[in-house]
Amino acid sequence: MREVIQKIPKADPIAVARVIVAIAENPNPKLRYLVGRDAKIQLALKRSLPWRTYEKLIANFLKIDQNS
Repeated sequence: MREVIQKIPKADPIAVARVIVAIAENPNPKLRYLVGRDAKIQLALKRSLPWRTYEKLIANFLKIDQNS
């Protein structure tokens, strides 16, 4: 599973750093921030798919056997 996760494109470290700076400078930061296309796609999938479908999609992507 580690190999599969390592192959997933990650958010740009510069973009993440910019968000961190903005959070540090904000006197009232939000609890959560989405950074990167992958995070936004995951959130959209979570919101639009039934939980079991989303869970199966992620398990298939990560090659996890859900029956074990």
